[in-house]
Amino acid sequence: MWGLPDGYKESLSTAVKSAMQMVYMLTHSDSKVRQKLEKFSALDFGIGIDHGKILCTKAGKSGSNNRDLVWLGHGVNKSVKIGDELSSPNRIGISSHVYNNLTDWAKYSTQKDYWGNDQKVDMWTAGNHIYNGEYKTYYYTSYHWTVI
Repeated sequence: MWGLPDGYKESLSTAVKSAMQMVYMLTHSDSKVRQKLEKFSALDFGIGIDHGKILCTKAGKSGSNNRDLVWLGHGVNKSVKIGDELSSPNRIGISSHVYNNLTDWAKYSTQKDYWGNDQKVDMWTAGNHIYNGEYKTYYYTSYHWTVI
């Protein structure tokens, strides 16, 4: 796509890979993180990813423990909306902007067809959510990236 900075697609793809690794660590039976979390209540989560300009600022009363970072912007809001749509096993959702800018290694998986040939398979399924009163397309997946 014309006008995108160098490394833009690679950066988005790496963010998606990181989310897939988090899903592995929190859900796969071989993960030591999951084994440590099993003694607590069940974990249900969704990870939403979008891209855009955001503002991060400290908010709260000065000099007290009531100060925290606040993140503002469409990218943050859309990520939360997408994440709210998700549940097991489809724990990762991305905006159409992110999907359209993924590199092939973050968008496709290779599987064998009936005759044993490699087939490129899209890891993502399209869905719709409402954002600012309009239906928007997002993509979700149950794939994860193994952490060794």
